Amino acid sequence: MNSLFTSLTDFNYYFNTHPSSGYYKMLLPQLIVFGVIFIVAIYFRFFYTTAYKREKHYLLLGEKISSWLFTTSILGLIYLFMRYEGIVYLSARILLYLILLYFVIIGIRIFRFYQTEFIRLQQEHKQDQHKSHYMPKKRKKK
Repeated sequence: MNSLFTSLTDFNYYFNTHPSSGYYKMLLPQLIVFGVIFIVAIYFRFFYTTAYKREKHYLLLGEKISSWLFTTSILGLIYLFMRYEGIVYLSARILLYLILLYFVIIGIRIFRFYQTEFIRLQQEHKQDQHKSHYMPKKRKKK
């Protein structure tokens, strides 16, 4: 446990140009995680576009979530490819931490959007539906 803590505080641990030179034990779980994120992004893209065609606030939320997940998974898969191939400087561990930082920051921004804008748009949509329910229907012209 002590060696893990010392390696996490070591500056060279993050900026090592050949971090995995022959040691690929952690690449498979990372590949699975980024693959699952990609599949979830596809689910959000198709589910929100087909299930909520008329409700624009759901389309906007689904688009934000799916683009966030697509970007994270593609960046992660590119990172894993660079690490597997052992490309110098592009396989450093700091890039993985930057991808995870991007994932968290954009996730927080989407959560804030959900708390503020999405709920407001949802309430406006309910009010519009309520108003349109009592409005007279258009007559067909003969």
